Amino acid sequence: MAKFKDASIGESFEKCFPLKIVGVDSIPMPYQFVDLEKLSLDELSDIAVAMIGICKDKKGIGLSAVQCGLPIDLFVARDNSENFRIFCKGSYDGQGNMMDSMESCLSLYDKYGLLRRFFVKRFGKIKLDAYELDLSQVPYRLNKIRQDFAGLFAVVLQHEIDHSRGILISDMGREVEIVP
Repeated sequence: MAKFKDASIGESFEKCFPLKIVGVDSIPMPYQFVDLEKLSLDELSDIAVAMIGICKDKKGIGLSAVQCGLPIDLFVARDNSENFRIFCKGSYDGQGNMMDSMESCLSLYDKYGLLRRFFVKRFGKIKLDAYELDLSQVPYRLNKIRQDFAGLFAVVLQHEIDHSRGILISDMGREVEIVP
């Protein structure tokens, strides 16, 4: 883990490492995000890479930093080509009709330790406004993007951005009862 350039941030984040998913009740609401300019791209990279590791370990396709107890407007999401992408300060505009989506969340488990599932209304296509952290070359870059996405990746982006806004699928969807 990189040493944080802002000592006050380093002290408050130290307790979150090694990163793990925290329970929904442990996520402070409303979020007061740390200004991303107080973090270096190396620090953001270290956090994002750890989040991708958690996603892969849990067989997830997206994770928001707030799910790890970090007050950062950052999330990772696996795209349609199976690559994880890293986004900051994301927002979206829905395009077209909404559809039913069955979703689960790495922060929501039932009493049997299984992921809870919910039917949620989502847009099948969105226009994403965000900053994307590009780790493909050094030095790392944070690029402003405005791009259309469709299908499962659009659903994942909406889910993770909603996390950053304090909205959970359990707040907006209908739970599907799974009998173990």
